[in-house]
Amino acid sequence: MASERVGESGWFQANDAIRLYHQWWEPSGAPSAVIAIAHGVGEHGGRYAAFAERLTRRGLAVHVMDLRGHGRSDGIRVHVDRWSRYRDDMRSFLELVGRQRGDCPLFLLGHSLGALIALDLAISAARDPMEGSRPRGVISSAAAIDPRGVAKPYLVAIARLLSRVTPRVSLDLGIDPAALSRDPAVVNAYRDDPLVERRATVRWGTEVLGATESIRRRAGEIRLPTLVYHGEADRLTSPDGSRGLAESLTGPDVHLKTYPDVYHEPHNDLGADEVARDVAAWVTARRVV
Repeated sequence: MASERVGESGWFQANDAIRLYHQWWEPSGAPSAVIAIAHGVGEHGGRYAAFAERLTRRGLAVHVMDLRGHGRSDGIRVHVDRWSRYRDDMRSFLELVGRQRGDCPLFLLGHSLGALIALDLAISAARDPMEGSRPRGVISSAAAIDPRGVAKPYLVAIARLLSRVTPRVSLDLGIDPAALSRDPAVVNAYRDDPLVERRATVRWGTEVLGATESIRRRAGEIRLPTLVYHGEADRLTSPDGSRGLAESLTGPDVHLKTYPDVYHEPHNDLGADEVARDVAAWVTARRVV
C-alpha cells in the first residue's frame, strides 16, 4: 500500500474570531476521498494521528481540528455558551477543507461528542445545501447518545442548576482512561497527555444535553449516507444509543456496525486496523454520487 506523508498543521478563524487549530494527513498519491474528523470531549486532534495514518495507507486524506476550548485551539477550556458554536465551527472547518481539497469527495466522521456534532450538522444539511462543503456522508463513532458512563444523574442535576447562575464553573468529566481502549499504550498516553482536559463547564454540559435530546428527536431528518459504529464493550457511551440511532434513521443508506469486546475508542483499540479498513471501504463505495 502507498505510504503516507507526515501530517501538517495550521490555524483558521471561527465566526467569532476564535482561533482554531487543525491538522491533516494525506496519502503519497492523489487521495480518492477526504475524511474530516470531529473529536471527543476533552481530547484533541493529535490523538487521531495513528488512525489517520491507517486511513492514508488506504488512499484517503484526513483532516481534524481541535474543537474550541480543546487542545491547541483558543477558547475557555471545554466550554460553549451555546451548542450552535460547534455547528458553526464545523461548517467553517468543512469550508476550509473543501477549499484545500477542491472536488475531492468529502466525508464527516465524528467520535463521541464529535459524533453529536456530525449528526447535528447532517440534520441541518437536510435543510441547507451547504454548497461547496456538504459532506457526501456522515460517520458516527461511539455517539454520545446514551452516555451512561459519564452523565451521572446527580451531575446532570448539578450542571442544570449551576448553569443558570455560574455557567463557567467546571466539573470533572469522570472519564476513566482505562475505559478508552484495551491497548495499555493508548491508556498511558492519554493519562500523560498535557493537552487532554479532564473538566468541563456546567454550561457545556447543559448545551450537550440539549443537543443530544434534539438529535434523538430529529435523527430521522438525516438524508446523507450514514455509517454508525460502536464498540460492544464501551462503558462510557452505551452501544444501545448507537443501535437506537441507526433504527431511527430513515434515510436510504444507513449501515450499523458493532465491534465485539471493543472499548470506547474503536480507532485506538486493539483491532483498529479493522475499523480503518471498514471506514475506508464504506467511504470508497460512496465517493461517487
